[in-house]
Amino acid sequence: MTTALRFNSGGHRSVLAARLRDPGPPVALADDRYLYGFGCRLEGCRMGGAFLAYDVHDERIFLLLTENGGVRLSVPPDPRAWPEALRPGLHEFIPALAEAMGPR
Repeated sequence: MTTALRFNSGGHRSVLAARLRDPGPPVALADDRYLYGFGCRLEGCRMGGAFLAYDVHDERIFLLLTENGGVRLSVPPDPRAWPEALRPGLHEFIPALAEAMGPR
């Protein structure tokens, strides 16, 4: 997992590491295959947060890094490539982002 995070975070490693240490709810399981969790700055997830999910079946990572009200990093970058099962978790993270995620 560490190697995959290093590869996918690119030049955002230190920011991602900081956001993953921020407070957030316990790790959850969606659709019996996606482990996910998030951490957010005290100012809120829009101001600085990281959402991380791992597909235990296909060994894929889904990652969102937010900063100053915008998305700084999205893996995969196309929100339609995100599984529908992650929508409730994303809704907890930032409701507006959940509306853009998952296939239509």
